[in-house]
Amino acid sequence: MRLYPDPPLQRLGLIARDLAVVLGLALFAKIGLEVHDAVDKLAVLGEGVESAGGAVTGGFESAAEALDGAPFVGDDIGDALRGAGEGSGGEVQDLGRGGAGAAHDLADLLGLVVFGLPAALLLLWAVPPRVRQVRRLNAAARV
Repeated sequence: MRLYPDPPLQRLGLIARDLAVVLGLALFAKIGLEVHDAVDKLAVLGEGVESAGGAVTGGFESAAEALDGAPFVGDDIGDALRGAGEGSGGEVQDLGRGGAGAAHDLADLLGLVVFGLPAALLLLWAVPPRVRQVRRLNAAARV
């Protein structure tokens, strides 16, 4: 199978064009990764919210432990504080986890789109004429 014509100048031109397409794809991949990494850093906001929820839950748990064993109502108040901590801090933790997950998903999607669209356009521009040319070269070689 012949991929390039015999005349050196034509061969060099096609090799340069093929190399430019490969370099373009590499550039689009690099840009897509940069976009992914930049957007992925937004997940720190969700992780911070999750951490704050954990701190709230931990604070209520500490207060509950301090009251546990107190005469008459200590255990009841401790259980109520634990429930309040789980109700408030636990929900905040869940929201933070969801926000971080959404940021990661958005980073994946944007990175893929920033790479995929220009890469697809480049390949649609470069590959069909190249395939036709290879077919012509191979058909001419058979004659």
